[in-house]
Amino acid sequence: MKWKNSISKKFLTINGIFFVVLVTGIITLLVYEFSLSEEFKERNGALEDKEKLIQTIDDDINSSFLKYRGYVAFSNQEMLKEAKGFERDIRNNIEGLTEMAETENDKQFVDKVTDFHTFYFSIYLPKVEDLYERGNMNELEDYLFNQGTSDDIFDFMDYMKEYRYEVDREIENNVDLMSDKTQASQLLFSLYFLLVISLLFIITWVLIKQVGRPLRELSEAADNITNGKITVLPSYQNSSDEIGVLTNALHTMVNTLQYKEEELIAQNEELLAQQDELHAQQDELQAQQVQLEDNISIIEESNEQLEVRNKFIHDMAETLSRERLLENVVRNMGKVLGANVGIMMMLNDKKTAASIGLPKRAVEQLKSEENNVFLQQLLDVQKAFKVDRKCSRMEATYHSEDMAAFDLFIPVLTSNDIIAAYMQFTRYDAPFTEREIETGEALAMQVSMALEKVDLYEDSEENRLFYQDILNTIQEGVLLVDERGSVLQANTKMSSLMNFPTPNRLLQLSFEEWTTVLVEMAVDKEKLRTDLLSTFSEKEFADDALIFELYQRHDRCVFKMYKEKVSRQDLSYGYILVFRDMTKEYEVDRMKSEFVSTVSHELRTPLASVLGFTERMIYKELTEERKKTYLKTIYQEAKRLTALINDFLDVQKMEAGKQVYRKKPENIVEIIQEASDIFQHNANTHPILLEVMTEQTKVEADREKLSQVMANLLSNAIKYSPDGGKIHIAVISKAEMLQVTIRDHGIGIPKEAIPHLFTKFYRVDNSDLRKIGGTGLGLSIVKEIIHAHDGDIRITSQMEEGTVVTIEIPLAK
Repeated sequence: MKWKNSISKKFLTINGIFFVVLVTGIITLLVYEFSLSEEFKERNGALEDKEKLIQTIDDDINSSFLKYRGYVAFSNQEMLKEAKGFERDIRNNIEGLTEMAETENDKQFVDKVTDFHTFYFSIYLPKVEDLYERGNMNELEDYLFNQGTSDDIFDFMDYMKEYRYEVDREIENNVDLMSDKTQASQLLFSLYFLLVISLLFIITWVLIKQVGRPLRELSEAADNITNGKITVLPSYQNSSDEIGVLTNALHTMVNTLQYKEEELIAQNEELLAQQDELHAQQDELQAQQVQLEDNISIIEESNEQLEVRNKFIHDMAETLSRERLLENVVRNMGKVLGANVGIMMMLNDKKTAASIGLPKRAVEQLKSEENNVFLQQLLDVQKAFKVDRKCSRMEATYHSEDMAAFDLFIPVLTSNDIIAAYMQFTRYDAPFTEREIETGEALAMQVSMALEKVDLYEDSEENRLFYQDILNTIQEGVLLVDERGSVLQANTKMSSLMNFPTPNRLLQLSFEEWTTVLVEMAVDKEKLRTDLLSTFSEKEFADDALIFELYQRHDRCVFKMYKEKVSRQDLSYGYILVFRDMTKEYEVDRMKSEFVSTVSHELRTPLASVLGFTERMIYKELTEERKKTYLKTIYQEAKRLTALINDFLDVQKMEAGKQVYRKKPENIVEIIQEASDIFQHNANTHPILLEVMTEQTKVEADREKLSQVMANLLSNAIKYSPDGGKIHIAVISKAEMLQVTIRDHGIGIPKEAIPHLFTKFYRVDNSDLRKIGGTGLGLSIVKEIIHAHDGDIRITSQMEEGTVVTIEIPLAK
């Protein structure tokens, strides 16, 4: 069949023509609508530009007219200047309008606007300005109103508005015209499209009619052939399209079917003969299948036994618990041997046992038997053996007839041929075969190896726990790591340091994991990370230890890390890392350094004053009054030195336990008043107010030491209130205690520093507080004295609001 005569080509040709015609119509419509749109835009744009120019001219004339009126009304020369300034803009807009004029009406409008522009700016405005400047108001009024000049201006403005309305109407007419043309083009295209669709439908209908009838006849003929009916085939062989090809194919198929039918009849006879032969072969195959099923059953049974043995070995290998191992062995051995009852017992002091099918009472009875005949036989022969016997009364239960029981005893020998345990299994259906006995002995060897592995694990675990207990007693953090830095062992101190609940949580952490945890806790993270990497990158660790700071429960702690290599039999095993908490030592060193610096400063200042004034008195002639002043200063500085040295001596006595207190009943109010008198020279800036709210003011105390406490606390209240302020002292009694509260309104103390105030040599790390002198011993001495009087002291403070010191001392009996 040739393509040029095919039905497909006919349909494609029709569709192609339809597509070309349709696309041509669409393109024509689009081109026409585009031209309409461009024409509309061009026309509409010109009209809008003309309207804008007219609007601008109108606005400029109105603005100029209003400015001239303002000039006349207010004599404002600036408004006159602005009114004249519109002349050039209006002239430029008139020129633009002249270029856009198309109709006689447009040209007439341009002429009128030009004439008005000439009249307004060349005649009207100069004359009004001249008359107004000369003060000839009567003539100006006559010119404006009687001669009709103003009416001419208003008439022109009305004319401008009318012309603007005409331009607006032109724009609206242009839009309506565009809409009408668009609707007409769309209607024309719709008619054109309907015409093309109708033509396509008619041509398609004719083609379908030409093709449908032959196809229907051929389909009926094929259906008759399929159903075995005799039919007359349609003759369309001369057709050159697909119908002709299909007709020829149908004729060829009918001829072929007739030939094949004859051939199939002959083959059917041959198949009948072969069927008889197949029946005979089928009988033979059925016999082979029965034999094959028997072999498969044997293989499946062997596979089940193999799976049971594999599970037996797997269960033994997966546990290191002796009790769990015995349970797995007795359960799986029972499955391998098909036994319902069994027990495995260790032959040691504990006689650990596991059983299946036995009550606990029977197991305990077997443990307590010392003269077990079968066990003694097993110890003698050291081989597995079986026993056939009658069931005991307990085993027979409700059976009245005698029943047989079959026992199998299997020893579990160690590598030294010593029986470590034995197994006993019982079943009631059949005796144990020699093959099962051999299997039991072979598996007993596996059990023996598993028991030895458990023994080794228990010994190593006992050693590990022993060494772990030793490590846990060490007060430094200890880590044992391998060559790559992975954790092998840690103690409780180390787990606490790294915020882990137990040392086991640290095990097997890689170098990156545990160092990351440590670095996250560090004050200087980058430095610690670099130091740790550098430390483990070196084959040999330097003598200097690694020192770093970590945050521990919101406190900064100083740690020193030592690293030592661990070797076993000249083979490197890893490294032992020791993390020592040096915070207290570090803090003591820091406080000692600060103390030396503070003491040096505190001693140097009064000594410098004494030396300076003494030198002046020796080498210079001074008046008696000046000498007295110098001696008074030397005396004050000497007292200051004495108080400083006394503080040091008091601390030494208190630390050595040699401080003596001479207690007797004293009136604390008198002691407070004596201490207050010392600071009377500060009364102007720091008045001291005493409020006694109790009649019980007697305490059992050392007057001198208690005076030292009050003087120290009042001195601090004054020193740390540099801007002045009242010092309030309140005395009250509570139960058997006398409470004294000293409140100032000074600079206050940071909250985080309050817990450390009573530490020797402690100074608040604050620039404002550091400017105020002191050794850091005063409050430490105060606390020791108060505690020696069985009392207590507390401090509360708010920054920029002040500090409250409360002491409590027992009342005198």
